[in-house]
Amino acid sequence: MESYLVEPKVLSAAVEWPRGVKGLVAHLCRYTKEEADRMLSIFQTEPAQFWIDPYETDPQYSDLISEVDKLVDSEIPLTRGSCHRRWRRKKELLRERGLLWLSPSDLNPYVRFD
Repeated sequence: MESYLVEPKVLSAAVEWPRGVKGLVAHLCRYTKEEADRMLSIFQTEPAQFWIDPYETDPQYSDLISEVDKLVDSEIPLTRGSCHRRWRRKKELLRERGLLWLSPSDLNPYVRFD
């Protein structure tokens, strides 16, 4: 898996990250170049306190997202602490269908999810 390192000067204009540019670079290095590029694009175009993947609200992908959500619901029951397993499975299924989806924990590393 190729990891991604971005020059801080590029990131300084990208977003106001909770732990500064170094924190953002450290976060992006955990992902592939493709995933990191997509995250930067989301952070630049969707200023927010909490990010969600734009595919979630794009009508073009609503049927696919809905289908995969139903599959995940049938495989992994919604219980306390299951969100990470559910998001990991959703990410796998969407990737198999050609969609690079990013989970809330991918996009919001400083938020605790249960």
